[in-house]
Amino acid sequence: MSQSEQQAAATLKRVMEEIGWQPEPAEGDVTGFVVDFGEPHVPISSALAAIAPGGQFIFYINFGYEARPDRRDECARLFARLNSGLTIGNFELDYDDGQIRCKSSVDFGGGELTENLVRNTIHAAMNAVEAYAGAVTDVVMRGIAATDAVERAEQDQPE
Repeated sequence: MSQSEQQAAATLKRVMEEIGWQPEPAEGDVTGFVVDFGEPHVPISSALAAIAPGGQFIFYINFGYEARPDRRDECARLFARLNSGLTIGNFELDYDDGQIRCKSSVDFGGGELTENLVRNTIHAAMNAVEAYAGAVTDVVMRGIAATDAVERAEQDQPE
């Protein structure tokens, strides 16, 4: 791990601890930290904050349920609609296993990963999940159509 990645990881850990989370080192070849929100944290179960080689900070919020095979197409429709309205970040669906997550990231290559960049990246993902977790749950768990779920979620948003 380069010195820049070490500094970025230290900043990342410090901010996550200031938030009140208990970050644990990520497993494998990933430079970063995992936060397990414990049971039963639905709709979200965990978060992964990772530093990619080249200077990217990537923050994932993992949902606490998977999309069944029969709901994956509708979930993809939902995410296409939601993602078109997000300025930062996106929702993702793994078609192979149904895993659902929200991702936000920033490229800090050639510079420093500051506490402000970490907070803003985390904040963007958390805001998207807060705004649309109900719609995701409606589509995946309750069988509601993506168009109806989006309409309901947008009605619930403050102006």
